Amino acid sequence: MKTTITIYLITVFLICILTSCTNPENNKTSEKELGLQKRELDLKQKELDFKEKELKEKEETDIKKNELKENEIQAPKPTKLNNINSELNMPIAKVPLTKAADVRKVHPNCNEANAPHAEGNTPLMDMYCGVLGQKPIEIYITSQNISTNIVSGYSVVGNSRTNFEGKYTSRIKKGSNRKDVLDFDETIYTLILGEPTTTNKNGVFKLDLHINDTWRNGEGIWTSYDGMLYREIVIYDRLNPDF
Repeated sequence: MKTTITIYLITVFLICILTSCTNPENNKTSEKELGLQKRELDLKQKELDFKEKELKEKEETDIKKNELKENEIQAPKPTKLNNINSELNMPIAKVPLTKAADVRKVHPNCNEANAPHAEGNTPLMDMYCGVLGQKPIEIYITSQNISTNIVSGYSVVGNSRTNFEGKYTSRIKKGSNRKDVLDFDETIYTLILGEPTTTNKNGVFKLDLHINDTWRNGEGIWTSYDGMLYREIVIYDRLNPDF
């Protein structure tokens, strides 16, 4: 009896297995499950690809940031001119203009040994002597960049030496070409030169320099940043005082 029951159970089990394997409905179910699994895998792969792309972009961004930091670290140390007014706007004067003294009475003691030596096409590089209000002044333009129209240098008033930096424009003034008048063609350079902004008693120059083959002279004003100093400037040709 037991043997008969055992044989019967085995037969039923085998029939179930065979039915499951050959049943089309079961096959369809398996195919659907496989399809769902494939789609899930595709989605996961896309997510992985997207994350990988994000990580790669982040790494590239981090590399660029590090390069910028390295460049900043390796940049030259600030020079004495870094505190100069970058806007180069003339301050508004709050006091009357102090006229320049007669250069024939207040003759600046220009030191020719300190005159910059121009190299190439740098016509502004020179030493300019004159009067700032009632005091002698020496203006030294030691650097000129003709591609950016930027100049730098320093001025000396008494025992005070002050750096400056700024821009310039130029225009040609035609002479009359009359034989009885010394009136030749000349280039007029208009310069706006800013001193360091570390103190209100520094300021900004605005100069017109007249330059040709015969003379180098000019005029202008200087205004302190706080507007409480306002001075006229006269530049005379140190090599030809009569001009």
